[in-house]
Amino acid sequence: FVAMKTHLGSKISPTDTIIAKGAQGIDWFIKTAIPEVNKILQKNPTKRYYIYSNLGYNDMKYNYNRANYAERLNELAKTTWKNHKVGFISVNPRTNASDSKNTTIKKYNSEQKALLNGVYYCDTYNGIGINNFKPLSKSDSTHYNKATSILIYNYITTKCKF
Repeated sequence: FVAMKTHLGSKISPTDTIIAKGAQGIDWFIKTAIPEVNKILQKNPTKRYYIYSNLGYNDMKYNYNRANYAERLNELAKTTWKNHKVGFISVNPRTNASDSKNTTIKKYNSEQKALLNGVYYCDTYNGIGINNFKPLSKSDSTHYNKATSILIYNYITTKCKF
């Protein structure tokens, strides 16, 4: 979402806020992202928001963190964020990567989806289609080019409203 924020710029709806920082994981989510979301919610206590988490890629390799996103989102959806729509966005495929890496991502996504309770699962990985994700560069198989960033944003804002 860091690249998406850069790629979309003024095309991001003025009603949307992207909270992102590169190469972060569950600790950043808990210590920084959740408090930032809470500040937004406190400023407008009667407004109802869609809150999506698009994290997990940096923690997939750590078994002790694999369930933490779903558990934390489930808890937030039942407590602090209970009056809002809470969603989890799938980890998207790596481009130019071996099938085994994308198999790991698909497994992680399935695990997260199964763990979510009261949290919407936004499946950008399958919904957009693996062949529609284009890399930022030949050497970067994790981040996407501008057209793909726009595609992901549009998918989330149109197909993942629940």
